[in-house]
Amino acid sequence: MKIIIYIIYLLIFSFFYYFVNKRVSNKWIFIGYSSIFVIASIAFVIIVRNLININGKEFVGEWPKLFLMMITSFCLFNIFYGIVNQMIDAQSKFHNNFGTTSQNPVRYFMQHRASIKSLLYFFFYTAGTVLIAIMIYTSNL
Repeated sequence: MKIIIYIIYLLIFSFFYYFVNKRVSNKWIFIGYSSIFVIASIAFVIIVRNLININGKEFVGEWPKLFLMMITSFCLFNIFYGIVNQMIDAQSKFHNNFGTTSQNPVRYFMQHRASIKSLLYFFFYTAGTVLIAIMIYTSNL
């Protein structure tokens, strides 16, 4: 059961991280994932409270914590994707406007900006998948 939950999370997270995020602007990444987090968290808390009132706390178990952690991780690491975009693009724009691109650190950054972005994307993708894997593995499902 834990493996199935993780595979479902991994597929959804990967789809949004590598497919959807490349097609939307940073503004919609920040607005969209923040809205998803707020709406999904509030809706889930209301549903869980109703389930606890109807069936008792033993029936619900650890599912609420697990689901809220998945929503949090999903939204947080996708927002980090937007932060990386914003940070690298702003620094590139600054160097183009005000910097001298003949200096070695600036020239290196400008030549390898796509590699730096890819490395940061991979770092946050790995963090988003590994942290949830650890949480699912240590849960009592």
